[in-house]
Amino acid sequence: MHYFTASFGGHFLTFTAAAASYAYGDSTPNHVVQDRDIQGTATINLAVPQGTPEHLASGFIYGIPDTPDQIPDDFYIDMGFRYTRAGGSQLPAPARGWVYGLDDFQNRFASALANYNTARKYNASFILLVADVWGADGTAQIEMPGDDGNWTNYDLFLDTLFDSMKAGGMIDGVDFEIWNEPDLSDVFWQRNQSQYLEMWGRAFPRIQAALPGMPIIGPCSSSQPSTTNSWYAEFYPFVLANGSVPDIYCWHEETSGDDVAVDIENNQAALAYYGLPTTNPTIINEYALPSEQNPGSAAWFISRLERYDTLGLRGNWASGYALHDYFAQLLGKPGAVEDCTSSSCNITTGYWPNGEYNVYKYYNLNMTGQRVQTVSSPDSLFDIYATTGVNGETPTVKMLCGSRLTSGTWDILVTGLDAIGLPAEGSITIQSYQFNYVDGRFGNVPAPVNQGTYAHTYSNSELVFYVSPNETTAYAFEFVL
Repeated sequence: MHYFTASFGGHFLTFTAAAASYAYGDSTPNHVVQDRDIQGTATINLAVPQGTPEHLASGFIYGIPDTPDQIPDDFYIDMGFRYTRAGGSQLPAPARGWVYGLDDFQNRFASALANYNTARKYNASFILLVADVWGADGTAQIEMPGDDGNWTNYDLFLDTLFDSMKAGGMIDGVDFEIWNEPDLSDVFWQRNQSQYLEMWGRAFPRIQAALPGMPIIGPCSSSQPSTTNSWYAEFYPFVLANGSVPDIYCWHEETSGDDVAVDIENNQAALAYYGLPTTNPTIINEYALPSEQNPGSAAWFISRLERYDTLGLRGNWASGYALHDYFAQLLGKPGAVEDCTSSSCNITTGYWPNGEYNVYKYYNLNMTGQRVQTVSSPDSLFDIYATTGVNGETPTVKMLCGSRLTSGTWDILVTGLDAIGLPAEGSITIQSYQFNYVDGRFGNVPAPVNQGTYAHTYSNSELVFYVSPNETTAYAFEFVL
């Protein structure tokens, strides 16, 4: 038996090549294992607990029909739905938002209120997209708050919005988002940053006075905070001096190459640099490009959000009425389209899960008990999330993994087997499930593929095996003591 060592964060781990007896997602025979091209190793340490699972990544923006109970309860419950974000975006007249008149405001707010009520039915939290209620869909040049130095219309808007929220009972479980992606000066905030900062400074104390205790979230930028981001170089010093530091920091991870792990650490550095509180929570309230909305990338994002104890909401790239349906492209139904322009296609039913939804369902229903420490592969392209728990009376270990739009082969190293009561060496039988992305975002995929069980030998309280996903597949592995 041949041993070799690899370095992870300065710690050297020893494991055996012979332990990698089967390649999941590959048909490589055992006798050529030593010839495989391993791109890196993701590590699980069963000896280091990380707290009770809270399914931090089980949220999405929009995706909820305005008609109550249109999507059956099971879809919400099974995925552990816990956060959403809405404000009536892209609805046509007479629901275009405040800048088009009071009727358009009231109808758009009614959409947001319907989504809020659905969220609260499942005890999920709700982020109110105030920019959308105003009418800033990014599709038309419109009036912005404070144009020509006149804040009268914006002040009236806030008064009307506060009254509507109180009348509708939209209080508990709400985060108040002052504006969406204000760093996109040609899309949602169509003016300069100075005007935005003046709006923020005016709105913040008014929100606190009208809705005491309601968390204010921001800036929800399209770019990520860092000490080198010029937009944040203006925002962070302003909110510190103005006494309007957001209760919850937020930004989006929807640009190619964005990495939750890198950006959370960059934000901590920026907060310290500018002298802001570093303990306020963070929400990534849009994550994943359209190409990344598949089982493998979902597992990748889940793993990173969990590692950093950070809440996340999947982005939604649909348009028109489709924006208000399909769980942000986690569900399909007969006649589903991404750019529905008729209200008739938004009220049909007959929903089914797609391949990515099954990842969130497994993540919620199966990964219970206790989170444990994980480390991604050094190339950051493959990641894993793991829990230890009790299935009936039998202790179990469960792992969920995937790559970020990359096919290849990675090792999974499980350490600390002695911490869960196993002897230093022996054999473990692993159950494997494969999550496929069949027929895209509206494909009907009832469940993951049961790949059966495979025996693996281990030693020194460490187990290593390898997996070969393609660009979209995810895998779950389970073993019992």
